[in-house]
Amino acid sequence: MKIWILFSLIFLLSGCEPAAETIPIEPVDALFQVEIDGILREYQLYIPENTFEGAPLVVMLHGFTQTHLELKELSQMDAVADEHSFAVVYPLGTRDRFLGQPHWNAGLQLSEVNDVSFIETLIQTLQETYNLSSRDVFVSGFSNGGFMAYTLMCETNGLFKAIAPVAGLMSEATAADCNQPDDLSILHIHGTGDTVVPSLTPMFPVFGFGGGPVLLDLLETLRLEFNLPAFTDTPYNSLITQMKTSSQNQIIELYLIEGYGHFWPSQRRTETFDPGLEASDIIWTFFSQFINDTP
Repeated sequence: MKIWILFSLIFLLSGCEPAAETIPIEPVDALFQVEIDGILREYQLYIPENTFEGAPLVVMLHGFTQTHLELKELSQMDAVADEHSFAVVYPLGTRDRFLGQPHWNAGLQLSEVNDVSFIETLIQTLQETYNLSSRDVFVSGFSNGGFMAYTLMCETNGLFKAIAPVAGLMSEATAADCNQPDDLSILHIHGTGDTVVPSLTPMFPVFGFGGGPVLLDLLETLRLEFNLPAFTDTPYNSLITQMKTSSQNQIIELYLIEGYGHFWPSQRRTETFDPGLEASDIIWTFFSQFINDTP
């Protein structure tokens, strides 16, 4: 008893707190279905080994005509999760009413599905089921998924710490009615050779994708809205221009890849055009700056 009292006294005097208990999560790599707003929705969840309760969650959104499993393969975000012990979810969009292809309703004319509600409900379900972090939530998306990432930024009232659109912009509807949270950070990756979602010229309006701001105008508008300093431009390498502005708690960063087309940038896959970076690694490095120490 005396030894325990002495130990407790020393511990209290040291000003330390006991370390939080780390509880492992059972690894998951499986497809699930859930009914939300009367629609049966599907998602692929990946939780690697050596992941613990309170882990961050990254939401990955596929492009128009793509599927969640195609983005899982293209992005190789699972490999990044293996290394850094976070959960990744790849939701599947619904079929649009024109071409019958998977899509996200990012303020577009492709459907009337409430994908914002779907993503919000899915995140809450995963947090409750696996005891994932209630604060460290991030979203990235390719093309139409990038559009959806911007829509989620504007319509989810601070649900996400940071977003990382790849080759996607804001729809006209989202840009017209966007309520940006004050402390959200943005990483944007885009190729100057993208003819599907052009980075430096207006996008031809189709199915509601056009009409929104051009990339540099969009980022400048967000910079002013967030009251951040002017962008600084630096060469990341011989192919990539990196633009960045930041304050103590917020960052907007752009990787603009010279001549690169409408693809998910990856050096893990064999391509004729080396994009000069591995997008998933860059995205996680960016997200990890904003992670809390506690769940």
